[in-house]
Amino acid sequence: MNLPRSSWEQSLAGTPTTRSGLVPGDIVLSHRGAHVVLYIGGGRVIHAPRPGTRVTIAPLPPSSQVVAYRHIGS
Repeated sequence: MNLPRSSWEQSLAGTPTTRSGLVPGDIVLSHRGAHVVLYIGGGRVIHAPRPGTRVTIAPLPPSSQVVAYRHIGS
């Protein structure tokens, strides 16, 4: 799967979806679109907070912080 590099470009990738329609592999944009996480199912995401920190599995961000849910793939 090819994705654009920037979070702004990623916010336009794929097709819009909803929180309840998320499937593993979808992306979730939060913090005014500045942060992208990868949905892995079960209400969890892969989260890489910033360079030099560990990649972790975290809860899905609260809907109040999310600006877009994008379905990536076929």
